[in-house]
Amino acid sequence: MKIKSQLLPLLLLLFSNTLFAQPQISVKSFVKRENDITARVEAPKKDQNGDLCAIIKVVTTQTGFIWDPDALGIISADYKTGEYWIYVPYGAKRLTIKHEKLGILRDYMYPLPIEKAGVYIMELTTGKVTTTVEDEQIASQWLVINSDPTGSDIYIDDQPANQTPYQNELPVGKHAYRISHDLYLPTTGMVELTADKKEVVNLTLKPNFGKLNITTAPETGATVSLDDVNTGKTTPCVLEQVKAGEHTVTIRLNMYQSISQIITMQPGGEINLPLTLSTTFASVTVNTEPSSDIYIAGEKRGTGTWTGPLLPGVHRFEARKEGFAPAAAKREVINGKPLIVNLHPVAKTGTLKVMTTPVDAAIILNGENKGTTPATLRNLLVGNYTLALSLAGYGTTYKNITIVESETNRVNETLGHSGFAQQSSSETINHSTLEMVAVKGGTFQMGNNEGTKDQKPVHTVTLSDFSIGKTEVTQAQWKAIMGSDPSSFKGEDLPVENVSWNDVQDFIGKLNSMTGKTYRLPTEAEWEYAAGGGAANRTIWAGTNTENSLGDYAWLYDNSNKTTHLVGTRRPNQLGIYDMSGNVEEWCNDVFDENYYKVSPTENPQGASSNPLLSRVSRGGCWHINELFCRVDTRYGYAPGFHENVLGFRLVLVP
Repeated sequence: MKIKSQLLPLLLLLFSNTLFAQPQISVKSFVKRENDITARVEAPKKDQNGDLCAIIKVVTTQTGFIWDPDALGIISADYKTGEYWIYVPYGAKRLTIKHEKLGILRDYMYPLPIEKAGVYIMELTTGKVTTTVEDEQIASQWLVINSDPTGSDIYIDDQPANQTPYQNELPVGKHAYRISHDLYLPTTGMVELTADKKEVVNLTLKPNFGKLNITTAPETGATVSLDDVNTGKTTPCVLEQVKAGEHTVTIRLNMYQSISQIITMQPGGEINLPLTLSTTFASVTVNTEPSSDIYIAGEKRGTGTWTGPLLPGVHRFEARKEGFAPAAAKREVINGKPLIVNLHPVAKTGTLKVMTTPVDAAIILNGENKGTTPATLRNLLVGNYTLALSLAGYGTTYKNITIVESETNRVNETLGHSGFAQQSSSETINHSTLEMVAVKGGTFQMGNNEGTKDQKPVHTVTLSDFSIGKTEVTQAQWKAIMGSDPSSFKGEDLPVENVSWNDVQDFIGKLNSMTGKTYRLPTEAEWEYAAGGGAANRTIWAGTNTENSLGDYAWLYDNSNKTTHLVGTRRPNQLGIYDMSGNVEEWCNDVFDENYYKVSPTENPQGASSNPLLSRVSRGGCWHINELFCRVDTRYGYAPGFHENVLGFRLVLVP
């Protein structure tokens, strides 16, 4: 029995060591508080990079923990009633929790990503710590060290001790500390702790950097590099924290010589660095008379007069103006020496003689009154013109005229009583007349690279001669063939509308049977070519390049009063064709394919061969839409059975 009583304390000691060898710390839960604004508004702190820290609120009834972070560190660990607030940088991954009596929970991996200004609740489950009064204790006292800036690395007795603000209980006596921070001079010192009073040390680190102010003249906006690293700033600018020591500042600006200068920055110093840029160009002024487009080395730079910098060397200057012979000159540009270049394009002109039978017909050339016949019009700029000859009782005759340099073009027209243009042909059926305008074929650029996908790319198209309806088909003409009128807006000389592509094919079939001729819908290439004025002097809208005058040529949303109007009551385009940018949209013959322009043939394209929906092309503006959609290059696609009161058509006569 005596032996057993002596072994009992030893067994209890071994059992106790075995029981408490394992850590008595574990994480019960780890969750994110989505609506907690503590880290963002109520008690924010920033990490060493200036970003808002996340807060991990550790719920525990125990105290005396030591928090050992991962490589990103801990900004601070503040004890609150019933919990610790641990400030960590975003992206932190793990945490080791130490306690003198409860053991160590090593490398606890956060189960959730740590985000900027996020707030997380970590609930700990721990053993109970009891305080045992011993005969001999280590005397200790609290040491608090604050620094400006915060987040400085701190070493106590040459051992790393996290970052400021620092607070820890240390044995009484003397302790050495060292504080360091990027771009600041390190600070060292000694503190003596006594049992009767905690020690608070407040330190302001001296900057190991200075401020650099950079300006440039005579120009600003130069890029700034420091030690061959682009700062992302342009002059004038301030570099707030340039580390003390020697640096190379480099300034670069197009058209000026680069500058590199060595500076030596003192801790806490400020350097003003004014730099004068040396040019690598000359100021050049180009004047044109008459006002012309200015090209330098083939690139358009302006119109009329242009002034700007050019690099030294030989440059070619050119003035271009429609109807004028280009004027060009080569000049040498010398660095820093101003240069003036004067260019004078010479007009290319020809003569037009106009005669009519009978005489005294009004001569309208491109919309401008030029008197009455007979007349000789001299010094006309070369190019294409639309000539209108008008006499009461004889109607108006339209002709396309080309003026050639130093040549005389003669026009001798016999005016007819029909009231139709000399170029027009007509077909009278059941007292209703179809008027056709002959269009000379040619080559043009079709499409619009600035438009929608189906208008791209601009491509070259060449068309043969054809004749197209002078106006849209009217309700009277439709009724003369079909015997009925499907239109929503009634009126014999209003365009027929509310007809589908299939309806139009029925109309054309009956018309061809009655006349023995071959009418059809225009291809969209023929339609765009005729609407834009043929091969030369093309316009964006039918008859004009200016939105402000579009209402003179078209019925559209702004002037239609939400209805169709009599055909031929707006001004015609250059070819004497009416209403191609307004009144009603017009069916074309082609199958619609938004990618067709990429594969379109050059000669007389007929449209896509197939389409899953068998959509058909519609062109032109209408009474219901604004000028943006009235352009001659705008395309639409509708099912062939679709009909609406914005859709009509005009015809093409096949020779």
